Amino acid sequence: MSKPTMSPEDAQRLFTEGAILVLLDVPTGTEFGIDYNSWNVGPMFKGVKMIPPGLHFVFYSATGADGKQSAPRTGFFFNARPQQIIVKRWNPDTEDLDDAPRDEEQLNAHRAGIITLDPCLGAFPYDDGLRKFRSLSSGIDVARDLQRLTPRCGKICSVPAQHSSESTHVDDSGAHARDTTMGFVHVPKRTYPTDATPADVTKYSIDKSHALETMLGTLGNDPDALLAELQFAFIAFLLGQVFEAFDHWKQLVGVLCGCEEALYMRPKLFYDFLGVLLHQLHETPTDFFVDVISRENFFAVALQGYFAIVRESPTLDAELTRRSHQLQKFVTARFQWDFDEEVDEDKPLVVEET
Repeated sequence: MSKPTMSPEDAQRLFTEGAILVLLDVPTGTEFGIDYNSWNVGPMFKGVKMIPPGLHFVFYSATGADGKQSAPRTGFFFNARPQQIIVKRWNPDTEDLDDAPRDEEQLNAHRAGIITLDPCLGAFPYDDGLRKFRSLSSGIDVARDLQRLTPRCGKICSVPAQHSSESTHVDDSGAHARDTTMGFVHVPKRTYPTDATPADVTKYSIDKSHALETMLGTLGNDPDALLAELQFAFIAFLLGQVFEAFDHWKQLVGVLCGCEEALYMRPKLFYDFLGVLLHQLHETPTDFFVDVISRENFFAVALQGYFAIVRESPTLDAELTRRSHQLQKFVTARFQWDFDEEVDEDKPLVVEET
């Protein structure tokens, strides 16, 4: 692991005050990562020290004996507190990290043995990756969002658990242990009110504002909760390799980019949404993201529609209009998309190499 570039005094302070993630019996060669950094661990690896307070995402996957084949990735969010010690142990049967016993006596024993364990603890890398992760997770509130969005099993799995149709008598604890479904808000397929007139059916089939309001209603009318979900889904896809999360991210982006009426009703929501989107686009590896997008071209189509709405809305909030132009300029430069031309949904997206 990378050594932090800081003074000995700062390093000692962070060692004393930072959180420690103790990981026992992790096989050599296992892929392990935290936030924007990942490694294949060596034989002495026992965890990570000097973890700064705040939200983090840990992910890992077992590797085969040849060191080439990797198991599906598993990850989890956790909120690090100062001087916190989290202990997990590798389960060779499930190739997963299990929570170690949490009684106070054992935790005190781990605290007392930290100095001895120190040579086997990798230092958290205080590099640009921390800034990147924080920009991607800035809106996720631990109390409001993590419990709702995290699967009941407590982990985010790139391959959903297989539910056996024969297991009809499973207690709640067993069901929770294997439930990998994330708690995403339902995105309505019917985008108009139940009592809509024919004119409203036509209007809200194009304008996704009613669908947006329906989703916000299930979130306590809290726009920040929706944007936090957008960030959660993006991280689960980018770092957790969960394609279910990417599909949900696409749906949220499609609804938000398809609103017209709501742009006037909720300008701050859309201003903040564009900020989240800018960070996500900026921090995503360009070649990887373009490869995913080019399969369906949904993103260019969604943005094309959004920018068209902004151009045709001269009375829109000035700050929202400014940020919309900023996003268009950024995306045009980064992906070489021409938003002055109509985008064909069925046509493969061509991205010029730079």
